[in-house]
Amino acid sequence: MRIIHTGDFFIGIQNFGKSVPTFAGFSQIDDYIKYLNFTIDYAISNTVDLILVSGNVFFSSQPSIFLQNLIIEKVQEAVYKKIKFIFVQGQYDQPYRHSSFIKTLSELFPDNVTAVVDVGVQKISIRDSFLQIACIPTPSILKHSLEESIIHLSNQIDPSGYSIFCSQLLLESFKPFFLLSHLQKFKPEILKNLVFNYYALGGYHIPLVQKHVSNPHTYIGYPGSLGEIQYGDSLVEKGFLFIDTKSKSKKPVFVRNKSQRLVTLIRITADTIDDIYEKLDEEFLLNDFKESITRIVIHTELQVEKQDIKQKYSSSCFYIYNIEIISKSHNDTFKETNTLEKFVEKYIQLKTNDLTEQKALIKQCLSYFVEADKNDTD
Repeated sequence: MRIIHTGDFFIGIQNFGKSVPTFAGFSQIDDYIKYLNFTIDYAISNTVDLILVSGNVFFSSQPSIFLQNLIIEKVQEAVYKKIKFIFVQGQYDQPYRHSSFIKTLSELFPDNVTAVVDVGVQKISIRDSFLQIACIPTPSILKHSLEESIIHLSNQIDPSGYSIFCSQLLLESFKPFFLLSHLQKFKPEILKNLVFNYYALGGYHIPLVQKHVSNPHTYIGYPGSLGEIQYGDSLVEKGFLFIDTKSKSKKPVFVRNKSQRLVTLIRITADTIDDIYEKLDEEFLLNDFKESITRIVIHTELQVEKQDIKQKYSSSCFYIYNIEIISKSHNDTFKETNTLEKFVEKYIQLKTNDLTEQKALIKQCLSYFVEADKNDTD
């Protein structure tokens, strides 16, 4: 069976971007239409059997009719190709005035869409494959502790078939995305004697697949969000996790969202105002930044009006996130505002949870870049 694990869409959020002359009215919503198209197209072209959405379709439990119709159209497109869906209720999927969008979806497409709003095990047969998905929706009223509830669900699983545990939970060592700071955490030690092949989790916004050491055939997966939720997200590749249960390793594979907007850094050094504009003109003339989120760093000792620069060049790129004026003496040092340092920190955090090891590796990486005369523009 071929499965896509995704979630945390937060469709409707408008954290950065600009107004656009479309029905959506805002670029961040238009972007998500492209991201959903990419996901559905991938599912169809790769004969995916099931799309598992681990919570938070919209940014509000009261989405507009336009946004609801948007999701209905995309689901319908996949259903026509006999793709099934499981939507596990997240914090932002809760009913509003007794009306639940994911339950409405399951009523519209009863043979292909399942909405999970209660704790339990879903059993699905597709062709010659059998899949079991144990779910703890958010929020849930649990009769026992979180750990005991996970163990209880595990006891209901037939170990001869492929099984998934799905919930908006966090491992204790992870820091949640700011919108999901309320999420419950569990200790990885409880995974040792459970039968699940894959833990489809949500709430950690950087894509991550981690194999648990006690079982070589068990994986913990956080797909991250499908697209950018805030500017900092733009520096991280977005996408979803793909699992082929018939493959030898059964390891989830991260599929990058190829329609994600690029982030561009323009860094210049200038001694005069004319020099600043001449170099910026050259950057925008020689490069196509029309679809890029752009950050401008100017190393100068001059007093510069940022608003004038933003006004002049806003039409030359998709969106100017910020303009930084930094003293020329800082040109060759890695300060906290440096994109490269932030990238290295995020990358190292994916490799190890040990804080001492993280600090040592970050220092080692940055030293290498300094010695190699590389900066974040490179």
